[in-house]
Amino acid sequence: VLELCQLRCGYCLPDNHQKKQSWLSIAQYHKLAKIFSRLVIDKIRFTGGEPLLRKELPEIISAFREHVPSAKLALTTNGLAFKKRALALKEAGLRHITFHLDSLKEERYRALMGPGSVAQVLASVEQAQGLDMKVKLNMVVQKSRNDDELIGFLNFSKVHGVEVRFIEMMNTGS
Repeated sequence: VLELCQLRCGYCLPDNHQKKQSWLSIAQYHKLAKIFSRLVIDKIRFTGGEPLLRKELPEIISAFREHVPSAKLALTTNGLAFKKRALALKEAGLRHITFHLDSLKEERYRALMGPGSVAQVLASVEQAQGLDMKVKLNMVVQKSRNDDELIGFLNFSKVHGVEVRFIEMMNTGS
């Protein structure tokens, strides 16, 4: 829904990346959702950058809930802005959420991802679970940077009932 993000994950933002100056309007999302309603679509995932930075995100989600009511609506986010927007997202129809978290250690989180905190993301995970959302975690595994945390993430998954997915780094031109 937009390319902006408040984090600075080294593998995500290439140096030569040019940002768009405008985004689809709510009316354009309704038009797109109407087109989708004619297709067999069972899941729609909202991504970014950081989609929670788009102030109209609940309206965008609502457009798809209205026109494609059978589709699972999912969001991938860094979780930093989730807490204050959680209820509006739930009311819009969001039921599935994936949080991006590359470390369970505060200092390492900042080194790998930039501003923000593990505590903020974990509080968002807890809040999403409290709203009966299906929660997942994505961890980008980086050799010699965070690969020693795999067991910690598996333990977190077991204790908190959150599916953890280990993602390999993708070449994004960075």
